[in-house]
Amino acid sequence: MRKTATFYFYFVCLYWYPATIMQWGSYGAVEENTPIWFKLLRISLLALLIQLLLARLTLDKKFISPLIFSIYCIFSTPDIVTITNAVTFIACIAICLKIDIRAVNWKHHIGIVSCIGYLTALLEIIGVVVSPHSYDGTLRIVATYGGPNNAGIILSGFALYHFMQLRKNRKIADFLHFMICSILVLLTGSLSALIAYLICMIALSPRLLLLVLPAAIAANSISDFISFKIEQFINLFNSNAETISTFSDRLDNIQMIWGSFNASLGSALFGTMRTSESDYLNILSQYGLFGLSLFLIAIPALGVDIFLTLGLLQGIFTPFIFSFPSFAILLLLSRIYQKEINEPNHTIASRSHQKAKIQLI
Repeated sequence: MRKTATFYFYFVCLYWYPATIMQWGSYGAVEENTPIWFKLLRISLLALLIQLLLARLTLDKKFISPLIFSIYCIFSTPDIVTITNAVTFIACIAICLKIDIRAVNWKHHIGIVSCIGYLTALLEIIGVVVSPHSYDGTLRIVATYGGPNNAGIILSGFALYHFMQLRKNRKIADFLHFMICSILVLLTGSLSALIAYLICMIALSPRLLLLVLPAAIAANSISDFISFKIEQFINLFNSNAETISTFSDRLDNIQMIWGSFNASLGSALFGTMRTSESDYLNILSQYGLFGLSLFLIAIPALGVDIFLTLGLLQGIFTPFIFSFPSFAILLLLSRIYQKEINEPNHTIASRSHQKAKIQLI
């Protein structure tokens, strides 16, 4: 079981490396230029799940609500993208709930994957590896998690993990991991990941609110792309200022979704064919109020903590729920975090029980 857990972790973390290095794009399962073997690579998740089920044919109750939501998505929009995303989503949840994470030294493995990401990011910075999302002289590292939004939120998750380890152990290695991950989050140019990361960091330590201004200055100096996007966002509220098409397109998209939503009761309840960058608007538009209700039941069933909150905050602006491997990695980090906070309570309870037995003797 320990080998299965570590295999799954490295599989989801390193999944995008062939596609990025070979310049196949960042939509692996459906990209036209991607070789068939890479498109079929996600079948490994199903094979792993079958192996786990054969070893112990039980499923956690937490799995039921996400399964119902995924089935509804597939029947509502039975195209290749939806089927791939929904099956990947539910397979990752099932595997994460089935694997035994207790006997694994997660700090060691997260440290290794973090270092691999640092090396890849360095190769992107010096131009050895070409990021598929760098253009017009603007560097957006992917490090390599496929795309900058993926990279931004995953590196944010690792940064949160290293920050928690730093608070617990006060070691220089944890501090260095935390700082490097934080800098790389800026270099991804993912504004949605940065906003989610800052909110979660302040929630963990409210005193960090004092560092928001220095962080904004650092973001401006390290990543021109983030400062450019912030400027464009501000321009949305200035009728005389110009904005790039992506911002105006998103506003138009929201208006079209709202128009479709109001067109009929059927559209409101069961959705339309329109899509959106935002997870919540996308679910509401494609699957209607009924689909959104299933989603809002499914996610809390998994136990929402700081790591899932991080991803769900990003989902307000850009895809997270059906984004692979962002959701898979943050869900696993969530389970690791819950295990670590429950271990001290379990140890205290065991010691109290042993002490009571001794007193009885």
